[in-house]
Amino acid sequence: MTHTHISRRSFLATAAGTAAAASLYGFSTLAHAEPLVFVAVDQGIHTMEPAGSGWRSRAFARADTPQALALGADAKVLYAAEQRAVRPVTAYRVLSGGQLRKVGSSPLALSSGRPYSIAVSADGRLLAAASEGGVVSLFVVSTDGQLGPVVAAYKDLSGDDLHLQFGADGLLRMTGRELSRAFHVSADNGFVLASTGSAATVARTSPASFGIANARAVVCHGV
Repeated sequence: MTHTHISRRSFLATAAGTAAAASLYGFSTLAHAEPLVFVAVDQGIHTMEPAGSGWRSRAFARADTPQALALGADAKVLYAAEQRAVRPVTAYRVLSGGQLRKVGSSPLALSSGRPYSIAVSADGRLLAAASEGGVVSLFVVSTDGQLGPVVAAYKDLSGDDLHLQFGADGLLRMTGRELSRAFHVSADNGFVLASTGSAATVARTSPASFGIANARAVVCHGV
């Protein structure tokens, strides 16, 4: 496999600068000095590892145009929103050394497709996926990280480009270009609006900073 080298110094500086927004865009806490990094590209997901003063691709898992990544609460399962797949929300077991093994996938809510943002609750039991047209699908996650069917769906009438985040308070926040909404979410009650406000400016780390062509999303954790 061709190894791609990128600057660890620039990566860690970027990650430190966006620590406050880490959970919003798929980063788990950078508590370990030598994290693995998962980078989504058109054909799949690279697992990157430290190599000297840079990084290199350690493994590669085929995936169908992954657009967003999120780690489960225990960092043992990686979830991908795959835009061209029939069942576009996919779970991958994170094996020793950062290898990924597909363990299951689920379709979105009816009349929705091409997901672009996903988020996992702090307890790892719920996953939300936003797709084109402003539809957010809610899944229950089993104790082994497997995805169940959609248990609820929410339609944002603005059709806005939504970014999803579960907060420490358990609320799911949907941030668009103009508005941010917070919801209580559950398998029993679906989406219950808790608050609405102006959209805050959120810092984002560009996947392009990893030096891999056509990078679409990144997520990392300590090993």
